Amino acid sequence: MCATVTDNLDLSEYDRDVVEHALVGRARSRMFRALHRSAAWSIAFDRAQIEIGNRTFGAQLLGTHSQTSDTFLWSWANPGADQWSPDVLDVARELRARGERPGNAVFRERKIAARWVNPYELAWVAGELVGGLPIFAGEHDGTTAFVAIAGIDDPPDPELIDPAYLPGVILELHLYIAADPRMCVRIFAERLGFELGEDEHALYARRADCTFVATFDGQGRPQRVELNA
Repeated sequence: MCATVTDNLDLSEYDRDVVEHALVGRARSRMFRALHRSAAWSIAFDRAQIEIGNRTFGAQLLGTHSQTSDTFLWSWANPGADQWSPDVLDVARELRARGERPGNAVFRERKIAARWVNPYELAWVAGELVGGLPIFAGEHDGTTAFVAIAGIDDPPDPELIDPAYLPGVILELHLYIAADPRMCVRIFAERLGFELGEDEHALYARRADCTFVATFDGQGRPQRVELNA
């Protein structure tokens, strides 16, 4: 039987990494996708490369999410992995070793139920933990492949994200990320260079090029973002 994430697994350190990294990873990946909008993509597993439109990048396959079983399978656990170049698995194997540390059990479980850890959240956090690699999520035949893009000459810097994207990144947080939303937004804004103020209902963020106010509902979820850029 394949192991899946349960209440018995220690995710305490991973949960802290979610707060620190998930929104930054999402912003970095959003920027990469905005630059490469072509829907055409293919992975060369024998060369550890991914082709998106007319561009080719280094590819590190983190894993795949099956819509049928609603589970995420790490690439090193894929039955076909022995046929691939070992280079395409370097990052996933590095993260697997991280799973031996206390609080990081999600990285050592071969298959993970999405009801416990959202695969997008996991991929964005993973990309940040291995050096800030943007994540490309490509869908094919009921499966989503999560690929960390390596070897980019000018990798996306979340501090340079178009402010117009900020409301969407923040307001859709609860769809992907199972962590304290307010804490996630606070750390995200700080890492993007904003000066912060806050009260019981809202967080106020100011930077030279823009300001935004994020209000939260009674359950602490982002409810509204007012942007002035």
